[in-house]
Amino acid sequence: MDRVSVIIPTRNRRQSLRETLAVLSKQKAVIHEVIVVDSSDPPIDPSELNHDFAFNACLLLRAKASVCAQRNTGIRRATGDFVLLLDDDISVDDNYIALCLGFFQEHPAALAASGLILEKRQSGNWESRSPRIPFRQLAWAFVFQSGIWTDLAEVKRTWMNAFFLERIQRHCSRRGNGISKAGWPVLTQFQKPVFRSQIYYLGASMIRRDWLLANLYSEKLDQHGIGDNYGIAIKLLPEQGVFVLTDTYAYHHKIADHRLAAREAYFKRVLALDYFSTLQGSASRTWLVWSLLGNLLNAGLHLQMRGVLTNGRLIGILLLNRNPLLR
Repeated sequence: MDRVSVIIPTRNRRQSLRETLAVLSKQKAVIHEVIVVDSSDPPIDPSELNHDFAFNACLLLRAKASVCAQRNTGIRRATGDFVLLLDDDISVDDNYIALCLGFFQEHPAALAASGLILEKRQSGNWESRSPRIPFRQLAWAFVFQSGIWTDLAEVKRTWMNAFFLERIQRHCSRRGNGISKAGWPVLTQFQKPVFRSQIYYLGASMIRRDWLLANLYSEKLDQHGIGDNYGIAIKLLPEQGVFVLTDTYAYHHKIADHRLAAREAYFKRVLALDYFSTLQGSASRTWLVWSLLGNLLNAGLHLQMRGVLTNGRLIGILLLNRNPLLR
């Protein structure tokens, strides 16, 4: 019987961690072990976990304040056949682990599987992708090879855009869910009950432990680990990728504690994308600079001067080959 080790890195989110553990305790599948890797200040006391949650084993480890280092610590210590990488602000359906295990049993060549990741929008609804976008936004992203994360079938077709929309849809259908020439995730196909994507959020993914041991997280990233999911997923072959099960859900609550501001996270994400793309040869820096120019122009059109400055600074760093992650 396949064994599952759950690894949860956490830092100063005691209440959120407890809620995540409470959800895990209701799983229909048997969990081999739960490994909490803590970098909180002050540290979590083991009695806070072991007395309240009835797992076969609940191990509390300490690691430096680095999401990537914490995950690697847990991966090295895990003894299961599969590792469920779970963020401390995510809750999952009761059947989540059971369905992922069932998928692996039916597809023994698969390396990574995830349920559908949902985030709460301003409307209050939990959604797995961006809301329907206007054609002009899609065309802009396509020209500048930016990220696309929406169902192209939902883009409104008119007599003016039909010719170009059809060609964008055909292009994306042919390439599948992967990355743009600049390296940004392109996810446009959401077939049920399972779709595959080269890049997907790994905050609630189940991965074969042997593969993870050979492909650990890069500890060159900052303590928040911005870009860490990209660094792991990009190592999966395009024809392999992450298999996403659409009939079970993971809810990303995006707790504000210990989370970077959006602009700072964007800055670090671009540097991480350039870092991993350079190492793997998966995308072009020239195209990445072009996409940043598109972001700069878009910020200028909306009179967002901070966005102009941020993208201008990133363009300069890449053109001068001064990405600190590549030193």
